Amino acid sequence: MNKIFFYIPENGSNSRIEHELPVSLSKRPTQLWSLYENTNKKEKPSEENVKLFHGKGAFLEDYVHDYDWDISKPNILRYYSRITTGGIWICLLTNDENVL
Repeated sequence: MNKIFFYIPENGSNSRIEHELPVSLSKRPTQLWSLYENTNKKEKPSEENVKLFHGKGAFLEDYVHDYDWDISKPNILRYYSRITTGGIWICLLTNDENVL
């Protein structure tokens, strides 16, 4: 399972954020986690210091309800979480072996 960390900047509203991913995916992400305890853009999380446990520093987002991804735009994530309007690190989990 690949873990991809990236930062979504604050957009100042609760509307959908279209964010360019740091990679292109050939299939839908397995999970998307909002890491709400670390909001410092300069402190990128790592696998060693992030524990993905719902409600303890991370929030497991629901596909379609909180985010969306479309194969026609493999490097664009549409993010509309209920817990933030951006200014947050994201951990994307994928079993896509063709991550570019």
